[in-house]
Amino acid sequence: MINGQLKEHPLAELVREAGVARVTGALRLERERVKVVTYFETGQIVFATSNLRAHRLGEVLKRTRALTPEQLAGIEDSKSWNNDAALETALLNERLVWPSGMEKLKLQQVSDVLRTALLWTEGEWKYEPRVRLAEQVRMKIDPRPLLIECARRLPRPFILSRFPVPAETFSPSDLTENGLGLQPAEAFLLSRIDGPMVRGELTALSGLRDAEALRVAYGLALAGLLERSKWPVAFGHSAANEPDDAVGEESEAQKKEIAAGVKRRQDRDLEMMLARVTRADDYYEVLDVGRNANMEEIKRAYHKLARNYHPDKFHMSASPEMHARVETAFARFAHAYEVLSDLAQRSVYDAKLANEDGARRVAQQAGQSSQGTFAPLPSTGKSAKPDSPEKSRAELRFQQGLAALQQEKHTVAVRCFAEAVQLVPGEARYRAHYGSALIAQPQGRRLAEAELQAAIALDPTNASYHVMLARLFRELGFGRRSQGELEKALALEPNNEAARALLGTGQ
Repeated sequence: MINGQLKEHPLAELVREAGVARVTGALRLERERVKVVTYFETGQIVFATSNLRAHRLGEVLKRTRALTPEQLAGIEDSKSWNNDAALETALLNERLVWPSGMEKLKLQQVSDVLRTALLWTEGEWKYEPRVRLAEQVRMKIDPRPLLIECARRLPRPFILSRFPVPAETFSPSDLTENGLGLQPAEAFLLSRIDGPMVRGELTALSGLRDAEALRVAYGLALAGLLERSKWPVAFGHSAANEPDDAVGEESEAQKKEIAAGVKRRQDRDLEMMLARVTRADDYYEVLDVGRNANMEEIKRAYHKLARNYHPDKFHMSASPEMHARVETAFARFAHAYEVLSDLAQRSVYDAKLANEDGARRVAQQAGQSSQGTFAPLPSTGKSAKPDSPEKSRAELRFQQGLAALQQEKHTVAVRCFAEAVQLVPGEARYRAHYGSALIAQPQGRRLAEAELQAAIALDPTNASYHVMLARLFRELGFGRRSQGELEKALALEPNNEAARALLGTGQ
């Protein structure tokens, strides 16, 4: 048995080390009167439980709204409510939840337990290697998203305490970031680390303050996307951790080497930015965003460029010619942002780009040079009064979302539908398609239900919206709720083929 204090070895680091060492057993944590047990099988988390009422299966049912209020009231009054095993059996026997839905509820339950304990910076831990969990209870749990989430929420002083060795090195790993949902600062730092570097160089590359740079690096390292040379060891000696005889500040030679490396990267990035802006054909390319970027992405891109390439930063270090090039690029950033950050101006600009793209295609099909003067698109002959800029922009984004779905670009479609909803929240089509697109994203399914319910409230006679909601409930494993929505769809539209097909496939 091994034990220790969480302030020295927090759960996040214990989970990471357990995965590397492929340990099996139970890790027991205690903080005041709260107890948490995490079970491992060859380094993989297979279950976690606690003595908090909020972590009982019944409370998870409430939070996830897996049952209707009537169903929940009935089961809450039963004798099985306060016993997770009995409650699970009752839910399955009464077919209130399918086995697949139960699996998702239990995964949510374990995730909630871990989210709580991962934020503990005080308390005790004890590892018992001989404890084994019954085969039928084991689950497959990927802790990496939870570890990164934990790093984002831990107190800043605690994060700083996890980096006692200034000369520690960081290196890229072979793992990919797929499915982790990295934030912009995390993705940016990860993309810049192309070889071993020390803490000072990493901080300089990030463009963040030291504490925030270390927070980002901590989360990436916990998830295995970065390799650290100085991880604390809790379960035993690791050859990957060198002796701490280099705990002092960097030497003058190291500082000069760091500064030289940072300067080389900055010069290279500056040249690449200037070349990109020179080649840019439109404002989106100037800001290095896609044409389907939402307002937040445009704002973030502009602020990043303004922070990294403001002319004042190069007043002393760059030649007069280079400084003039930077000023010109910065002016293009500002003008592009001025247009794209205003909905009305952006709508007019997007229409102009669409006309030019269409004319280019017409010219190419006619065998003309695509370098010639663009002609306007043929008139549709409609003379109706144009909608407001917001409505026009919303409809454009909605149509772009539909096109993205046809091309199986679900992430792009979600962004397009989301902006359409933000611009015109009272349009049922936008709410319904946004909710339907979110079904493919496990973390967005709660929002998906809210959007589909909003669409039904706006247009209660549309059978297709009930079918979309039924698909969501089926994906979540809520059989009775899915069937109820399909029956509502058929009541509105008896020949609805989609509803009939879903009912015909069974549960």
